[in-house]
Amino acid sequence: MDVMSNTSNIISGEPGKPAISVSTYSGADNLREPNTQSVRRFRSYDELKKDFQKINVNVKTDPEIITEIMTEIKQDNSSDERLAILLEDLSYYLHQIDNAKIFSRNGFETLSRLLHHPSYEVKKASLKAISAATQGNSDVQVVALQNGVVDQLHSFLKASMDEQDSLEFTTLLSGGVSTLSALLRNFPVAQKQFFSTSVMSPSGFELLAKLSRLNVTNGIRGLRVRILTLLTDLYSERLDTQIAFGEDPTKTKMDAWSIYAR
Repeated sequence: MDVMSNTSNIISGEPGKPAISVSTYSGADNLREPNTQSVRRFRSYDELKKDFQKINVNVKTDPEIITEIMTEIKQDNSSDERLAILLEDLSYYLHQIDNAKIFSRNGFETLSRLLHHPSYEVKKASLKAISAATQGNSDVQVVALQNGVVDQLHSFLKASMDEQDSLEFTTLLSGGVSTLSALLRNFPVAQKQFFSTSVMSPSGFELLAKLSRLNVTNGIRGLRVRILTLLTDLYSERLDTQIAFGEDPTKTKMDAWSIYAR
């Protein structure tokens, strides 16, 4: 039997055997009748659009989140634990320069008030939030000074010296010095106010000296290191400005040095 005969038998079928349809091999039936299960896997454009709209509704910007946090902080029904958590969350967002600028419009008054909260955790978290907002952010440092944050930190450190000897006590003092450092660095106007003998009582130097001489046993070494680091950094900052002015006495550098030299 030749090849053509075999092919003919396969297509047409031999007597007593069903013929094999060409469409079985060509997939013609599949092309004519789409698989509805495959089609159902793909949603319409309108369905996708509705899903994306739902997602966008739930997306909040950083300023919106900060506003919500501050609104809840200002309420009087939050527990101390919840308040501390909110302040920790706030600190996370305030590390961003733009977020801190938005917060500074009306946020420092609330944080300054919380420095006198009875809860240790709340006070510690408040200090952390102020540090996050002011660290390396000159615009926010100016707003903080205008809102009396330097005075509040001075009062906080002064009042905290009278508390009991404990690790929590010295931890708060160390946190206060760190927050003060974030506000004073590269900000000679704030430094002048804090260390002035006529504005603050006791002056900043006297206050830091008293803190370093506290007769406590828990964490005093860490507190002294923070105080020494702050004073050393501020001295180096002042010296660098003086040297820069001496090497290049332009008006800009002269103005910068004149602020330190007053």
